[in-house]
Amino acid sequence: MTNQTTVRRSLKSRERGSALLVSLMVIVGLSLLGLGFVAISETESAISVNQRNGLQAQAAAEAGARLAVEWFQDPAWARTQNIMPANVASAPYKTRRTVGGYSGVYKPSISTLLCDKPYKPNVIDRFYGNEESADLIFNTTTAATQIDAINTRLFGSTTAEVRISEIRIYAPPISGGVLTNGFWVGGTRYGVATIKATAERYNNTTVVASRVVRIAVGEFPLPVPGGPIQSKTGINLGGNFGVWWGTETSDTTLDDDKSGTSTFPWQNAYERPHFERGYEFPSQGANDVWPVVPGSTYDGSNYLTPLLGLSMTDPWFGQRSVGLNTSNCGGSTTAYMCGNYTAASAQTSSTFVAFQRQAINNYPDRQIPIFPDIKYDFWKRIAQQGRGTKGLYYFTWDSATLFKLNGAGTAREASYWVNTLGGGAKIGAGLYFFDTKTGQNPQNANGTTNTAILTPDMGWNGNAHFTSQFLMQGFIYFNAEEWGTTGSGNSAPNRPYSMPGEIYRDIGHRRWDTTTTAWAVDGTGAFITDGANNGGFDYQDLNGNSRLDVVTVDSGGGVYRLKTWGAATCTAPGVGYNGTNPTANDCSEPHEPYVNFIYPTSANANVTSGWQAGLGTQRVKYGGAICSYAAADNCTSNGYDDVGAAVPIDADLDGVLYNEGRYNPRGNARIYGSLLFKGSVVGLGTPFVYFDEKLLKGTYAPAGFPRVIIFNEQTDEQQ
Repeated sequence: MTNQTTVRRSLKSRERGSALLVSLMVIVGLSLLGLGFVAISETESAISVNQRNGLQAQAAAEAGARLAVEWFQDPAWARTQNIMPANVASAPYKTRRTVGGYSGVYKPSISTLLCDKPYKPNVIDRFYGNEESADLIFNTTTAATQIDAINTRLFGSTTAEVRISEIRIYAPPISGGVLTNGFWVGGTRYGVATIKATAERYNNTTVVASRVVRIAVGEFPLPVPGGPIQSKTGINLGGNFGVWWGTETSDTTLDDDKSGTSTFPWQNAYERPHFERGYEFPSQGANDVWPVVPGSTYDGSNYLTPLLGLSMTDPWFGQRSVGLNTSNCGGSTTAYMCGNYTAASAQTSSTFVAFQRQAINNYPDRQIPIFPDIKYDFWKRIAQQGRGTKGLYYFTWDSATLFKLNGAGTAREASYWVNTLGGGAKIGAGLYFFDTKTGQNPQNANGTTNTAILTPDMGWNGNAHFTSQFLMQGFIYFNAEEWGTTGSGNSAPNRPYSMPGEIYRDIGHRRWDTTTTAWAVDGTGAFITDGANNGGFDYQDLNGNSRLDVVTVDSGGGVYRLKTWGAATCTAPGVGYNGTNPTANDCSEPHEPYVNFIYPTSANANVTSGWQAGLGTQRVKYGGAICSYAAADNCTSNGYDDVGAAVPIDADLDGVLYNEGRYNPRGNARIYGSLLFKGSVVGLGTPFVYFDEKLLKGTYAPAGFPRVIIFNEQTDEQQ
C-alpha cells in the first residue's frame, strides 16, 4: 500500500505543471487572437481614414473644377468675387506659346477678362496647350495669392486640411491635330477648354491624399443667325417694318419695302469690294502689301476712295432670298444681284446688297443663305436636363396660351414667364423652351411642321402682355402656330445696345520681320501671310502693347487715310502711343484692311466712313464703360472696332426668338437680336429689328445666360 501511495503521489506531482502550461497556452492564444482583432481594427480604421481623405480631396477637386467652370460662365462676377485672377499681360501663370505666326500668351490685353468671350476664332482667345504646357497654370508658385483666395472662399482658410493646390486650363479634346512643342496645331476642336483641378488633404504639413478632376467645357450651342430676321417659308412685309444692321433672308421669296437705303456695297454674293486696292497710302510700291488675286475682276481699281466720307443709312443692311426678291430686284427673274457696283460709284444703295435666286452655291453670283438648323429634340433635352440650373427653363402647355414651368405650379402666359422685368417672372436671361400641346416633336422628317400639335396663336398686346416694364433676354423657343405683337406697351426703358463693328477684308496681312526689317518670307522666298480667312480681324502687334496702333495722315482736302506699313523706313509707334504723338517715321502696324466708321449717337442716324485726325471720334461701345485711348477696347476710334458704338434702344427682346410657326408683326415692338421663323413672316406693323452682331461673332453673353456646358467630367483619379 505504501508503495502504491507513493507512486500515485509521484504521478500527481508530475501532472501538477501541465495544467499551468495548458492555461498559459490558452492565454497566449487568446492574447494573439485579441491582438489580431486589434490589428484588423486598426487596419480597417486606417483604410477608413484613407478613404475619407481621398473622398475629401476628390470633393475639393470637383469644387475647384466647378469653380473654374464659373469663370467661363460669368467672368465679370468671378472677378468681382475674387475667385478668378485679374488678367495680367505677362503674369507667371500664363504660358507663352507659338501657334502659326503668333507667339504670345492667351488674352494678352489687360482690358479683357480671362475666360471671357470671345472663345474664338483668334489665336489670343483660344487654348492650345496640352496638360503639361497648359495655357493657364494657377498654383502656389505662379499665383499664390489667388490660390489662397480660392481656398479661403471655398474652405474658409488658406491652411484648411483640404484645399486646392493647382488649376490648369488648356486645349479641349482635339482630333487630327499635331502636338508641336506642347501646343496643338490644326485638327478639330471639341469644345472650348479642358479644366484640371488638383486638391490635397493635409495632416499638419504632410499630404495624405491627392485627387484630380478634369472637366471639358464647350460653348453653349446658341443658334447662329445670319441677320435680324430670317424665315424658312417667306417674307412679305409692308408698313414701316424696320430691318437694321444685318441681312434679312428668306428660303423662298422676299418682299420688303426697305429700298433706297445707302449701304456698304457687295461686289458679288461672296465678296465686298476689294478696297485694299486704294488702301495703301502713301504708296509703298505697286501692290506691295496685298497681291492681285489671279483672275479677279475686282482688283484693278481704287475701290476705297468712293467710300471715304460716305454717309450711309445702314452700312450692314442686306437681303438674300432663295426665290425672288420682288422689292429690290423689281420682280426680275434673271438677275442674281440687284445692281452692278463699280469703283466710280460715289453713292451706294440697297441694290448693291440685294440678292435673289440664291438656290445653289456657285461663285461669284450665287450663295445659299443659311437658316440655322434648330432641332426640337436637341433644345428640349437641354432645357429638361438643365432643370434646376440657372438659365435653363422648360415649360409645358396647359391650355389656351398658358404654360407651366416644368409642368407644375401655376399656369401663366408665356409673356409672363419670359419677362425679366416689372411684373414678369424675373428669372433672368436664359433658354426658355415652350413645348407643343402634346409634348411631341412637330418637325417631320421631310422638313415640314406638324401644325396640329402646335400651341394656339400668341398675339401679344400692350395691355394684356407687355405689363409693367418688359424685356426678354436669351433664347426664346416657341412652338406656337403664330406669334406676333399688336403693340409693345410698357417696353423696357432705353438701354445702351452696341451697333455692329466695322467692315474688314479677311485676307490676312503680311508678317513683318523685325530682324531683317523686311516682309518675312518662307523657304521658297514667298511672303508669309497671317490670319487669312480665319473669321477674325488680325494685326501684328509690333510694339507689344496689345492693341492695333494706327497712324493717320491727311491725303489732301481734309481726307484722312492710314499711313500703312510697308517700307523699311517705317517704325512702330511707341508703347505709350495715344493716337496723337507719332514720330515722323511711325506707320500703322501691319493689319488686315478695314474701313473706319464714325458712329452716331442714335440708332437710326447715318454712319460715316473714313478716318480722322488724331484719335478720331470716340464713342462708348458698352453701357457703363469708360472711354479712353488707354482703355481702347471700350471706345470706337480710328483703329479697327469689332464692336460699334452703344446707342439707346427701348428693346422688348435682347437675344434670339424662334417660332416653329408663323410671325405676324402688327405692332411697334423693338427687337435687339434676331427673329427666326420656320413659318412665314407676313405683316403690316411697325416693328424695328436691330441685329446684334455678337450673335454672329459668338460673343453674345448677357448676365446670367449660360455660356458653356460641360461635355464630360473625369473624377476620382488618385495622384
